[in-house]
Amino acid sequence: MAQKIFRLYSNRGDDAMRRTSCGKAVPFVLLWVCAILLVAGQARAEDIYYAQALAGAGTGDSCANARAIAEVTWGPGAGSIGAGDTAHLCGTIATAITVGASGTDANSKVTVKFEDNARMSKDTWGDGGAAITVSGNNWVVIDGGTNGIVESTDVGSAKTYRHNNTGIAISGTSSDIEVRNLTIPQLYSRTRSNSQDFAGSGIKLNQGSLSNIRIHHNTISKAEILIYVVYRAYNNIRIYNNTLTHGAAGIIVGDPTSNSTIDTVELYNNTINLYDDAADLNCTNTYHNDGIHFWAVASGTSYRNVRIHGNTIGPDMGACTATTGWIFLEDTRSNILIYNNLLLANDSNRCPTDAMVYDKNDGSAANNGAQIYNNTFAFSGGANKGCSGVEVHEGGEIVKNNIFMNLNYAVFGGPIASPFLSDYNLYYNNNKNVEGKSKDSHGIFRNPSLDASFRYLSATSPGVNAGADLSAFFTTDKDGRARTVPWDIGAFEYVGGGYPAR
Repeated sequence: MAQKIFRLYSNRGDDAMRRTSCGKAVPFVLLWVCAILLVAGQARAEDIYYAQALAGAGTGDSCANARAIAEVTWGPGAGSIGAGDTAHLCGTIATAITVGASGTDANSKVTVKFEDNARMSKDTWGDGGAAITVSGNNWVVIDGGTNGIVESTDVGSAKTYRHNNTGIAISGTSSDIEVRNLTIPQLYSRTRSNSQDFAGSGIKLNQGSLSNIRIHHNTISKAEILIYVVYRAYNNIRIYNNTLTHGAAGIIVGDPTSNSTIDTVELYNNTINLYDDAADLNCTNTYHNDGIHFWAVASGTSYRNVRIHGNTIGPDMGACTATTGWIFLEDTRSNILIYNNLLLANDSNRCPTDAMVYDKNDGSAANNGAQIYNNTFAFSGGANKGCSGVEVHEGGEIVKNNIFMNLNYAVFGGPIASPFLSDYNLYYNNNKNVEGKSKDSHGIFRNPSLDASFRYLSATSPGVNAGADLSAFFTTDKDGRARTVPWDIGAFEYVGGGYPAR
C-alpha cells in the first residue's frame, strides 16, 4: 500500500506537502505512514464486555459498564464481535449464546472469555439445548479464564427437569475450535435409583464435519456423558488435560450412522473417575460406565489413527455399574496406540465386567488389534482380585512393557483367529498372567517395587532397564520425561535421585 501511495503522488510532482484526512498538510514522507495507521485502526481487535443486563454506562469497555448479552452482534465492524475480537462475559449470565462469527487464522480468532467469577447458569438450557453453541464457524475459542463456570441448576432425578442439555455444543462444518479452562460442575444431578434417567453432556461434538478441535484443561462433572464425540466426518481431534468425574461415561467417540469416519484422534493426560452416579439399587444397571469408549457400529463407519496416552483412569469408577472397560474399543478401526496410561481399581465391586483395556472383535478378519505399551495396571482392593488388565479379541494386538499387578487375569486372549503378541511385561501377584495364544518370552514375574504413586522406588526395581525399545512409537513417559535405552517397563521411567515434585 505504501509503495502505491508513493508512486501516485511522486508522479504528480507535488510530493513535498499533501493535505490528508489525518489532519493538516504534512510532509509526504509521513503520508504513507498515515494511511497504514488508518487501515490498522479499522482492523484493531475489540474487547467488548457483556453481562446479563446492562451495567453502568453500558459502553462495553469493562464489566462495570457491560452491555446486555442480548444485544451482542456478530461480524465485522465496530461494536460487533468478529475476527480478532473478544466477547468478555461478566457476572451470571442466563441467556444461551450462539457464536455467530468466525476468525480468519491463528492470529485473528473469535474469542468468548469468562472474566473472574463469571458463570453461565440457568435452571436448564432446554431439552436438546446448550449454554454455548458453535455451529459452522472457524477459529473460535471458548475460554473459561480463571474460574469460568457453565451449569444447569435444576436438572436431575430430584429436580424440576430431566432434560438432555449440554454445556458446550460444536456442530456443522467447523474447524479450529478450542474449548479450554472451563468448569462444568452440573448438568444433570442423578440420584442413585433403579430409574434409567441419566442425561446430558458437558462438551459435545455433534455430527457435521469438524477438524482441528482442541478440548483441554476443563473440569466436568454430573452429566451422563462428560465429553461426547458424535462424528460424521472428523479429523484431528485432541482432548487433553481434562478432569472428568461423576458421570456414566468419561469420553465417548462413536456414531450410529453409515459411512462416518474419524481420523487422527489423541486423548491424553485426562483424569477420569466416574464414581457411583450411574449406579442403580440392585446392580442391574445398563449404563456402559466406561472411561473411554470408541465404537463404529454402522456399515462403512470407522475410526483410525488413535492415540490414547498419559491418562489416569480410576480407581473410583463406580460400584454396581455395567462398566465394560476403562478403555473400550469395538467395531471397525485401525492404527490404535494405547500407552503410558495409569489404570487403577481399589474395590472388586468397582472392576470392569471385561477388562481395564478391552479390545473387542469387530467381526472381521482385519486383524487390527491395538498396540498396548508401557501402561501400569494395578488393583489395590485386597485379596478378592476381581479386575482383569487386558482382554483382546481382535487379533494382532501387541502387548509390551506393561506392569500388571494384583489382578485376576493380566492378559486374556479371547476367541480370536489370529494370535496376539505379549512380551516384556512385568507380572506380580495375579491369579493368571497370560491366557491365550501368546506367552511372554521376556516376561518378569516379580514385585515391581513401586511407591504409592506407582513409580519405581529405586534403580534396582526389576522393571528398570528391562523393557523393549519402543521409540519408533513414542519417546517419553507419563510424566513427559524422555525414555532412555534400555527402556523401563510401565508408565513411568525411573529417575535417579527421586522424582521431581508433581
